[in-house]
Amino acid sequence: MITLVGRRAELLVKDCTPHTHGMLAVKGGAEAIRDVLGSKMTEIACINGPEETVLCGSGEVVGAANETLTARGFKATKLNVPFAFHSAQVDPILESFKKVASSVTFNKPAVPVLSPLSGDVIREAGVIGPDYLARHARETVNFWTALTTGQKEKIFDEKTAWLEVGAHPVCSGMVKASVGATVTAPSLRRNEDPWKTIATSVCALFNAGVQINFDEYHREFNAAQELLPLPTYSFDNKKYWLDYHNNWTLTKGEAPREVQKTIEAAPQAAPAVEKPAKRLSTSCQKVVHEEFEANSGTVVIQSNVAEPKLFQAVIGHQVNDTALCPSSLYADMALTVCDYLYKQLRPSAPKIGMNVCEMEVPKPFIAKMEQPAEGQHIQLEAKADLDEGVAHLKFRSVTPDGKLIQDHAHCLVKFEDINSWNEDWERINFMVKSQVDVLKAKTKTQEAHVMQRGMAYKLFKCFVNYNEKYRGMEEVIVNSQTTEATASIKFQNGPNDGDWYQAPYQIDSMCHISGFIVNATDLIDSDNNVCISHGWGSMRIA
Repeated sequence: MITLVGRRAELLVKDCTPHTHGMLAVKGGAEAIRDVLGSKMTEIACINGPEETVLCGSGEVVGAANETLTARGFKATKLNVPFAFHSAQVDPILESFKKVASSVTFNKPAVPVLSPLSGDVIREAGVIGPDYLARHARETVNFWTALTTGQKEKIFDEKTAWLEVGAHPVCSGMVKASVGATVTAPSLRRNEDPWKTIATSVCALFNAGVQINFDEYHREFNAAQELLPLPTYSFDNKKYWLDYHNNWTLTKGEAPREVQKTIEAAPQAAPAVEKPAKRLSTSCQKVVHEEFEANSGTVVIQSNVAEPKLFQAVIGHQVNDTALCPSSLYADMALTVCDYLYKQLRPSAPKIGMNVCEMEVPKPFIAKMEQPAEGQHIQLEAKADLDEGVAHLKFRSVTPDGKLIQDHAHCLVKFEDINSWNEDWERINFMVKSQVDVLKAKTKTQEAHVMQRGMAYKLFKCFVNYNEKYRGMEEVIVNSQTTEATASIKFQNGPNDGDWYQAPYQIDSMCHISGFIVNATDLIDSDNNVCISHGWGSMRIA
C-alpha cells in the first residue's frame, strides 16, 4: 500500500503540471449542483455525503463554477491542492500506474472493503487490481454510496469504532456526517506529536469497547513501564472498582448512545435548502461552525448586538456616555459555548465546573447607540481539548459575513470538578464569614459605613453608569481605611430580559464590590485617578 501511494505521488509530480487544475468542495448534493451549473457542469471528483460534493476540472472551469454556485447561495471552497485528483489531469499517469500496480500481489480481503468506486462491498479476491486502482485514481469516488451499502449489508452499525490510517483525519468527518454519532480515531494528525495522537486514539477506542492488546502497545518500551500503587482493598474502605452497567464490554457504565441518523438509501435529488443556524442563547445567537472529534472540538458563534435583549445588556454598561461591552458578557458567552462543547463531547457525563480564567480585554468593544442597518456583530471562537481539560476562547468583532474587524478579548475555560470547588469553599468560608461579621460590627462604631443601593450606584455613576438591571448591590458595607467591603446582592433582571447561561447582569453585580472599593471611596484620589478592570485571573460560579 505504501509503495502504491508513494509511486502514484511520484508519477503525479513527474507527468502532471501543478496548479493547472483545481478542486472545489461544495455544500450541496450532486443533482442540485448539476441543475444550477447546467452546461457549465464539470467533473465530480468525490461525493462525500448527501450534501458534500467535490468538483474538479481545469482552473478556469472550477473558477467559473465557484462564482456561479456562490452567487446561487451555495457554500463553496477551493481546495489548496496542486493537482485535481479524479480529473482529466491524472490521465497521463494511469498507464504507468497500472504497471506499478502489476508488481504488487493482491490477496483476498481479510475484512470486507467498502468500495467508493463501485459502491459495492468487496469480499473476494480478483476485484482489486491494477485496473481497479487506475479507475479509482481517475473516476468519481462515491464515499456516501459506499457507506450506504455498508450499512444496508450490516457491515457496521452505530456502535462501530472507526480507525483512520493516514497523515491527517479526512474521512472521519465524512463518516460522522453520514452515519451520525460514532467513535472515530486517527493514526496521525497534522501539527501534533504522533505519540499524543496515538495515545488519545487508543484511549478513545478502549472507551468505545475495543479490546486493546496493551502488551503489544508497550512491547518496545518494557523497561519504561511502571505499575501504579493503589490502596489495598482490605485496608481501605473506599471502593476503587468500576461498576459496569448496560453492555458489559462496550459502554462500561455510560448510557447507551442513540443513533442520530440511519442511512436507508441515497437521497433523492432536491434543491439546496440552507439549514437554519443553531441558536444557543441571547448572547450566542448563531453557530456558524462546529467540528468535533473524540476528545476535542471547535465551535464558532456569531451574535448581532442589535438584537434587542443583547443590545440592552451592552448599552446598560456605559463609561463616559460610551457603551462598552462588559467583560461579564464575554464570561456568559464563554460559559454558554463551553457548556455546549462539553455536552457534545461528553453527552452522558455529569455536570462539570467551568472556571473562566485569564480573561483579558486589551481592546474593548464599543457599541453604537444607534445601530446601523446591518447591526454590529461579535464572533467567539472556542477550541476545547478535554485531554488537557481546557478551552481557548477568542472574542472579535466581524462583518455580518464573518470578516475580521478587530480582536477584543481572550480567555481560558478550565473544566474542573465542581464538587472540589465546594470542598475548597467549606475549608475557608468560616474565615470569610467571621470577617464579614467583624465588618458589620464596625458600623456601630462608625469605623465602617453602610450604603443602600441608590447611594452606592450614585457614587458609581461618576465612573460607570449602570442601568437598573445591572444594579444588583442591595446594601454595601465598606471600611475605606482597611479596604474592606461586603455587599448583599439581589439580582434585578428577570426571565424577559433574555435567556443566558449566567446573565451578564448577575455576573457584573457579583463583581461590583471590587470596583466600588477602589473607585467610590476615599482610598484613591478619584479626581485624578480611576481604576478600570481589563479582566481577571479566575471566576468560578458553583
